[in-house]
Amino acid sequence: MISKKLLTINIVVLILLIVAHTLGNYLILYPMRFDFWEVVKESKPQYLLFALAFFALISWLISHLRIKKISPKNRFLLVFTVLCGVLFLYISYYDITIFFKTKNNSY
Repeated sequence: MISKKLLTINIVVLILLIVAHTLGNYLILYPMRFDFWEVVKESKPQYLLFALAFFALISWLISHLRIKKISPKNRFLLVFTVLCGVLFLYISYYDITIFFKTKNNSY
């Protein structure tokens, strides 16, 4: 049985990760006029999909280890959520620091 709470947290983290990756590229190119499709194209979503596929593979491998009495599906969701959360924090930190550097240089 999959934990609905863990599944909800996983979906929220994935949405935040996609938004941070997409809008992070706009923050890097800050003075540019906002055009949604241009921002999506410039953010190169294939790299994010590659990272998510790699995290899914790692999560699948780790889910086969016996950790407490958690079902393999919940272990997969737990590990995948943690890995995506770490990637979200990294992308957010990197994009915000670049944004502030770009903003300070543009004035």
